[in-house]
Amino acid sequence: MRLKKMASAELLYVLASMTRPTHEVNAAELARIHRTQGFSKIAVHYVIERDGSVHTGRASDEPGCLAPGSNHRALQVCLIGGLSEALVPADTFTPQQRSALRALEKSLQLPVVFDRACICLQEFT
Repeated sequence: MRLKKMASAELLYVLASMTRPTHEVNAAELARIHRTQGFSKIAVHYVIERDGSVHTGRASDEPGCLAPGSNHRALQVCLIGGLSEALVPADTFTPQQRSALRALEKSLQLPVVFDRACICLQEFT
């Protein structure tokens, strides 16, 4: 199935991978997980790993898959983390991830919207 190309992004939609701090997940592993969930490739445009490295996923003109109601108009960023060791949603994001997200927001110049499950970065809201 071919998806309609995204004309231009209107916002930056931030979500979490919902993984524990001790669960080592990187962009390649996230892409593998998304394929096992039925996606043809990674479902987001950017992945920010715990060390702050930013990895490109989908092309910017391809709609993402994880922003309900906004896939056609949002570039999607997945921050690795988001759960405590007890599997409870938590702000487990590193200072490096916060800095990388700020830099991405500045370079793309798009308003940031957080997924409701992403307990995250209050200074952006």
